[in-house]
Order: sequence, then C-alpha cells, then structure tokens
Amino acid sequence: MEENESEPVSSQWDPSLMPSMMAAAKTLYHKLEDVDPRFRPTVSISYEEIETHFSNSLGGHVAFIRGYWAISAGGRLVTDTDFHAISETRLGPSALSQASELGDVVVERFKMGQPIRSVTPGRYPVVFLPPVVMNLLTPVLTRLSGPSLLAGSSPWDDQAGKPVLSPLFTLISDPTIPGAPRTGRWDDEGTVTQRTPLVEKGILQHFILDRDSARRRGQEPQGMGFRRTPGTLPAALPANLVLSPGTGELAEWGARFPFLLILGGWIGARPTNAIRGDIAGNASELYVMENGVITGRAKNVVVSLNALDALSHQLLDIGQDSHWVPQGMMTVAPGLLPPVLIDAVDIQVRR
Repeated sequence: MEENESEPVSSQWDPSLMPSMMAAAKTLYHKLEDVDPRFRPTVSISYEEIETHFSNSLGGHVAFIRGYWAISAGGRLVTDTDFHAISETRLGPSALSQASELGDVVVERFKMGQPIRSVTPGRYPVVFLPPVVMNLLTPVLTRLSGPSLLAGSSPWDDQAGKPVLSPLFTLISDPTIPGAPRTGRWDDEGTVTQRTPLVEKGILQHFILDRDSARRRGQEPQGMGFRRTPGTLPAALPANLVLSPGTGELAEWGARFPFLLILGGWIGARPTNAIRGDIAGNASELYVMENGVITGRAKNVVVSLNALDALSHQLLDIGQDSHWVPQGMMTVAPGLLPPVLIDAVDIQVRR
C-alpha cells in the first residue's frame, strides 16, 4: 500500500428497510412458533457494515466498507430425554428475500425429526450438512495457518504441491463473492486480496498467511489477514471459504445405501487435537434414511471421526447444493459449503 486507493465509503444501509426487516422476522417467527408448542424458535435478520481506513508512512491510504446481509432461523425442542436443535442461515444480497424458503426448510426438518428411530452402534455412511462440514474443516485450516507453520507444528509445512486430501476436495479462499462478509479489494491489513486455492483436487496449493507470517516465511502476503471480530488485531485467516461443490444428490446417495445417516447438528464437536483432527460430538440433529426415505431422527448418539482421514480416505462424494455457514466462535471464516458423504463414520449410542 504505497498509493492512495479507495472504494466508495458511503454507507449502503437504507433505514427505510427496517419495517420490511421487522415484518419478515415477525412472519418467520410466527411460522416457526406454530410448528409445535414445545418448539422454541429463533430468528435473526441483520445487515452489518464495517468501515475501514488505513494510512502508512509512505503516504498510502486505503478506505473501504464491507457490508452484508444475513438471515438465520431455527430453534430447539427440549424435553426430559430429548434435544432437537435446528439452525439454517442465508447470507448475501438475496438473503432477505429467502425468509419464507428458510422457514420452510426449518419446518420440514423439524417434522422429519419427530419419529424417533433406534440406531445400533457401528460404522455408517453419513451425510454431513454444511454447518457440520465447517467443523471438519477446522483441522485443515489449522494445518494451513501461518502460526502453525511458524511453530513447526503443521505436518503440511513441506507438502506444497503434493496430495494431502481426497482428489474430490477443493477449498478456496475467495474475497470476490458479491455481498459476502469478507468480500473486498483489501484485507484488514490493507493487502490487496485475491481468490486463492488452498487445496485443489486434494493437492496443497497455498497456506493461509497474513503479513507477519508471510514475511517470516520469506513469501509475499496474499490478502489473508482478517480480524475475527471488530477491535481485534488481524490474524492469518482466509476470506470467504468455498468448498467446491460436486454433483452428488441426497436421493442418489439414499439409493446407493439402504441405511444412511444425515448429520445437521453436532454439539461440542471440536477437535480434541486440532492438528491431528480427532472430533467427537453429540448429534443434535441426526436423521435416519432407510431405502431412500427419511424415517425419523436418532437421539442420544455420539458421532466421532478423524476429520483428516475422513477428507482423505473416507470421502465418497460431495453434494451440489451449497449454503452459507456464518463465522462463529468455533469457525474462523464464513463458508459457502455443500454437504459431503463420508463412509465408515463411528456411531455410538448413549443408554
């Protein structure tokens, strides 16, 4: 950043949209409220902007605004012996117009989960829906991150240009998606951003480096220095994560396997060792598909696997229908992710 650069820094927020936002939220909430008196819905509609200015001693100045829409809907049913949680999110310019569709998805998933089906402990093919796919990416991002490389703890330090995951797997840091949370010409350090493949068809292409880790590794930064939250320092973080979709469909997978599990929610699912990749969590939304038909929901189930083995050797297919997963406490970046089909996932049942 040696010259003055800027984008329009006037806010894109229109206060006249507030009534329509409130009306959409109210309608969506009542739609979910009517599903079942035991169901406790949650609805959130927001527009967020962050205005950033940078100046340096060379006289360079950068100014820009990032803004994005988000709508989330879901809820939970809690009884003495059951916990069923559902959450869906849409991001981007068309998010507000998708409120009704989002409500339909939540209602459908709630109804699918009302019959309780028993599951025998064992290893099964499991469809991971986008929110839990993000959990699987945590060990991958840890191995790619600048701090892990500098600490000498990443086994992938010398694997650039070599296969590290399944050939089905392509993960990209993409700051060019219109209306996405980390879209823009610059990252939070003032570095020009670019669409960067991290892993392409299983082959390691680039690491996640901010200015500090790039300098210490003798490389040029690629615009992956972002703040996790406003007011914190930038760190080595990707822009919008994109897992490239495949051609798979749930109906096809159901025809392929007479007994299939579909995981949409995973409580406490965080790596016990982020470098090694072991993950286990209680399934809060685990549907049972038998002979291509969803017959109900399994409860009191613990799902466990090694994410790196799963994405290397157990990955059977990737779906074609991607959805946004927002950044959160356990997710370092927003992600546009499809469902994935993973074989031989360990299933244990708590009695």
